[in-house]
Amino acid sequence: MVGKLQQACILAFAFVFALCCEAYAQTGSPPGVEKGWNLVSSPCDVSLDELRQKLGNDDILVFAWDGQGYVQADAMERGRGYFLNDNAILNSSIVCKNETPLPEGFAVQLHEGWNLIGNPFHRSITFKKAFWEAADLMGAIYAWQGNRLRLLDSSDHMIPFRGYWVHAQAPASLSFAEFNPDIGPGGYDVNCNPFVINRLMPANGAGVTEGDTVILRAVCTEAGQETDVTAAAQWSVDNESVLVPRDAPGEFGAAVQGDAVVMVNYLNNLAYLDLTVMKYTNPLVSLSLTADKTALNLNETAALKVIGTYKDGTTKDLSSLAQFTVAGGAGEVQDGAFAALSEGSASVTAAVDGVTSNPLGFTVRSLILKTLQIEAASDVLEIHETTVVLAKATYSDGSVKPVTADVTWQLNPTDAASIEKSGRFNPLKLGTVNVSASLDGMRSNTLSINVTPKTLRWLMPYGIYGLEPLPCPTDPRYTWCYSHGALRHGVEGKIVVGGEFDNGSTRYLPPPYKFELSDTTVLNITSDGVITTLKPGVCGIRAYMDGVYSEWLWLIVYEQDKPAKHLLLEFSNEETIVEKGHSINIGATYYEKSRFSNSFISHNVTNSAKWTLGNGAAGTISEGVFTGAAAG
Repeated sequence: MVGKLQQACILAFAFVFALCCEAYAQTGSPPGVEKGWNLVSSPCDVSLDELRQKLGNDDILVFAWDGQGYVQADAMERGRGYFLNDNAILNSSIVCKNETPLPEGFAVQLHEGWNLIGNPFHRSITFKKAFWEAADLMGAIYAWQGNRLRLLDSSDHMIPFRGYWVHAQAPASLSFAEFNPDIGPGGYDVNCNPFVINRLMPANGAGVTEGDTVILRAVCTEAGQETDVTAAAQWSVDNESVLVPRDAPGEFGAAVQGDAVVMVNYLNNLAYLDLTVMKYTNPLVSLSLTADKTALNLNETAALKVIGTYKDGTTKDLSSLAQFTVAGGAGEVQDGAFAALSEGSASVTAAVDGVTSNPLGFTVRSLILKTLQIEAASDVLEIHETTVVLAKATYSDGSVKPVTADVTWQLNPTDAASIEKSGRFNPLKLGTVNVSASLDGMRSNTLSINVTPKTLRWLMPYGIYGLEPLPCPTDPRYTWCYSHGALRHGVEGKIVVGGEFDNGSTRYLPPPYKFELSDTTVLNITSDGVITTLKPGVCGIRAYMDGVYSEWLWLIVYEQDKPAKHLLLEFSNEETIVEKGHSINIGATYYEKSRFSNSFISHNVTNSAKWTLGNGAAGTISEGVFTGAAAG
C-alpha cells in the first residue's frame, strides 16, 4: 500500500507542477518550484507586508495551493502551508513570537487530493496527533527538505514554521489537538521557543564535504533565555550511510555524498536540520615536466619527470600516468624517457586528466667519436691498495666528455685485477696489469699498472674506546703514557688495531685480531677487541699479526677509585722496535695520589727501580736503557 501511495504521490506531484507551469503562462502564477524556494507555515496569521518587513526583502512572494494550481497570497493563515520564492527559514524570532491558543472550533479544511498544511503550534507534534480525528482519510505525507521531497509517515513530527504536502482520500476537516495526555504522546516539561540547531563546523554557509566532521549545537530558548542543551538532547539522523553519528552528542562524520536530515529531541521539543554532503574533490591544477638533460647526442636518452600539483597544494609524481606528445622529428618518448633519434630539435608536453604541462625543448646533435683516452691516478700500487682509472672521449665538435661509466674495460691478465663501473681498480695479484677501454667500436690507449708486495712492519693501537686516561707527567719526553689507560671493573672497553707497512703508510686493520695478555686473570679480550674485566689489577695487551707484535698497552683495572699508587713504564718518543746493537730509553714513573687533592704526583724512578727482562737473550737493561742483543 505504501509503495502505491508513494508512486501515486510522486505522479500527482509531477501533475501538480505541470499544471502549475501551464498556469504560470496564463495567470502569472509561479512555475514549478525552483531550487532555493522554501515550503513554510506560520503558527499565527501574518500578512505578506509584515513578512517582507521582517525578512527585509520586498521581492518575497507567497504562493498557496488551491487544489488546482498555485495562487499568490496576501497573507499566511495559521495551519496552512505556503511556498516562498526565497530560501528564508521562518521561526519565532521573525514572526509569531508568542504562541496563542487555537480559536474555538479551529480546523483546516482539506479538499480531496493534494493539500499544503502547516503546524499551528510553536512546538512539534506528530502527524498522528494532528490527524487523530481524520486518520482514515489521510494518504501520503511529504516534506520539502534540502530542495527535494521526502516521504514521511504518521509517526513523524510536524516542525513549527514548516509546510507539508498531504494527500486526502476525501474532503476532510483537520482539527489539531491541544497537548494533553488523553489525546496523544506526553506533553512538554520545557517549552523551547524557539528550539534550533546551530552548526559550528563547518561554519554556516560553508559546504559539507566527504570526510568533514560536522559539529552541531542544540539551543533551547525559554522565556528569552538561551540554553545549550546539546549534551542533554537525543540526536538521530535519517541516513547514517551519509552522516555517521559520533560518540560526542551533536557530532557526525560526513561519509559519502548524499542528503541527510538530523533530528534532535529535548524534552519533546524537536528540531531538524537538512544537510547535503558533497563529494570530496581535489582536482589536479597543474603539471611540471622536467628532464635530467635537454641537450643530447644521437641515441642518448633523457629521463622525464612529471609532477602534478593539486588544489590543496599537495604534489605527486605522475610520470607513470602521463601521456606524452612530441612535436618535431628529433626523437620520441619511450618508457618515460626522451630518445634522441635524429639531429634537430623537439618539444615534449605531458598530459594527465586533461591537464597539460609546460612544453620542454630538446636539442639533438650528431657527434662523431674521435679519440678515447684513459689515465690512472697511480700506475704503481702495493697489493691491497686501489686506484682510479678514468676515461674521456673527444668528439668531432671538439668537446670532451667523461665516459668512464660508459666504456667497456679490458684487463690483461684478466684475473690479476678487477675494475668497477666507476673506474675503481682493485689489484688481486702481484705483477703488471695492462688496462684499456673501448667505446662505440674505438679502443683506448693501454695503461700498465705495476702491483708490488706490501709488508706489515709493525702494529699499534689505532683507537682506544671506553678507557679512562692515566695521570701522565708534564715532561714532554714521556708521551707513551697517553697510550695506556684505566678501566673500572665491570665496564667494557674496546681496542682497534692499525698497522704500518714498509712503504711508511699506516692504516686501520679490520678485525678479527689476535691478542696476547700479560695476566689473563685480570681481563679478557675478544677477537673484535672488546675488553671485559675479571678482577682489579694490572694487565698488558698487545696485538700480533703475520709475526709482527704491537707495543704493550697497559691497563689498570680498579674497583671503585683509581689506585692511589702505581708504577708505569713510559717509553720515550722512540719506537720500541730495536735493531741489534742499538738502544732505547725507557722511563719508570711512580705515581701516588696527593694528600691534598685528587691529582697525582709523579716521581721519576728510572735510575732507582729494579729492572728485569722476560727474555734475557733478547738484550740487556740497566737504569732504563735497553740494548738489543738478538732477535726476539
